[in-house]
Amino acid sequence: MWRYVFPGKYETALSYENWPEGFDRDKKEKIRCSYDQYVVRTKGSVYKVVVFPYLEECFLYYAGIHEDTYDRDLSADAARTLAKAYAILIRDPGAIVYVPMKKPEDRLTNFNLVLCRHTCMMKPGRWLKIEKQLNAYNKVHNYRFWYEPQKLRDYFYRIVVRKNERLCHKEYNRLFSQREIGDYVIESFSLDGIYEIHENLLSAAEFMDEADERNEEKASGWGYGYMVSKALIRKNGGI
Repeated sequence: MWRYVFPGKYETALSYENWPEGFDRDKKEKIRCSYDQYVVRTKGSVYKVVVFPYLEECFLYYAGIHEDTYDRDLSADAARTLAKAYAILIRDPGAIVYVPMKKPEDRLTNFNLVLCRHTCMMKPGRWLKIEKQLNAYNKVHNYRFWYEPQKLRDYFYRIVVRKNERLCHKEYNRLFSQREIGDYVIESFSLDGIYEIHENLLSAAEFMDEADERNEEKASGWGYGYMVSKALIRKNGGI
């Protein structure tokens, strides 16, 4: 159910002859080379949003670690790599794609990108339960949003956070504590505009700033990334 796809294994599968149906050659070229880019500031933290215009339901969020990196454009090679990952998501919407950036200008201080595509089943008023699982092999924490009552069968969105090995366990455990897990309520949801997420889920960005101030040498070597739904999520108090 949880699969990690490395683009290098799909070079042949993503040739022109095997791209998903509905994309002609001209549009394929645009998908492979074009992306829209925005910089979003929230509570003093900076996020860069890369949106492929022809794949409206696919969004990529990642955070810049330093002022001299977070507003740097991705190279053409990086854009093509991401496009291949999105092609996988079109063909297999349930996949989670991990995209390692190899070139220094795309790495954003040793930062790795994690993508996924949500299956849109979110409606205002639904109850959510967040559960956390750890895949020890690739050190990825999966935050899964279930909606009741079929929480063990029909999950509709996942938050994926990749742990960089340079971030010590004590700091990481404090960042993703048990208070982040529990019942939530969807207050709003839309398919356009900028994502809005609850303050609890912004703790990673706030922690990044704190860690940089406390230990610049250690913090400068790691990054994190996550995908969130375009929903305003409120922690349910008391139930």
